[in-house]
Amino acid sequence: MSTTWDPALVDLVHLWRVDPVGHTQPLLETAATLVTAGTTSPALERLAAEGPDASRGGVHRMVTELQHEMGLGDITGEDAQQLALAAMTRRHITGHVTHRELTYWVTRVIGLRGGESGRIFLQLEQQYCDRLGEADVTDIDTRVHDEATALAEGRRSPSAPPLKKGLLGLLRRR
Repeated sequence: MSTTWDPALVDLVHLWRVDPVGHTQPLLETAATLVTAGTTSPALERLAAEGPDASRGGVHRMVTELQHEMGLGDITGEDAQQLALAAMTRRHITGHVTHRELTYWVTRVIGLRGGESGRIFLQLEQQYCDRLGEADVTDIDTRVHDEATALAEGRRSPSAPPLKKGLLGLLRRR
């Protein structure tokens, strides 16, 4: 049987891998919702049956099994960090986390392991900190949203320097 996996579940699995404390409950709730809606797999059903007191070790084993059922394989290190960052940007775009929650999460969980995208969100968090107490930070909010949207859509960062003219010509010829 082939299962089409809910993108929100895939994102939560990636997020759980780097931030289990912050994403165990949403993962368990999503698993329960999906099983109720008819999506089934052994690991998903076990996750759905877990309660709020689930042990981290038990959830870890089930998430590892689910990850293999989903065909995600073992993703670790910087790759795991970057996949989690992309997942969190999608959660931001869908309204699950605010602009500031996204940048703070990157600072707390991803740090410098998120590649260039991670560094951009670290810089934006620093801008929020520099302007702490200011009522209007909509310019930073807009930049966070633009960066998140670009990352989630697989586009270049809006803050990335422009490509050199010669390189741009080479890319267009391909």
